[in-house]
Amino acid sequence: MWVVMTFFLGWSLKEEHSFERVYGIVQEIVVKFAEDIKSFYCEDGVSSGYILAKNRNGVLQSFPLMTVSAAVICHGFGYQHDLDDNELNEIFGRLKKSSKASPTHIACVDLGVIKPA
Repeated sequence: MWVVMTFFLGWSLKEEHSFERVYGIVQEIVVKFAEDIKSFYCEDGVSSGYILAKNRNGVLQSFPLMTVSAAVICHGFGYQHDLDDNELNEIFGRLKKSSKASPTHIACVDLGVIKPA
């Protein structure tokens, strides 16, 4: 069984916050989740990195342990972007896919860095 949860978290940053600080906060969350989730699995599952369970068709299958991934879009730290919702959703979708493939499970972009000249 696969459980996929997607949620959006946003907060307003102050001048003293940096892209590195945001990344650090997200990294702490991802690392804490990776440690805490182990308590939901048996010792064999944790040591092997997967569990055996029946899939939707009743066939025994191995499933990887649950992970969390983060796609982070920073608002450019003072830069007022003019991207519409569709453009932001496209960026988010690409980051989400990238974060799932990343060994850190994190993908970030600062809109102030990619702003048009």
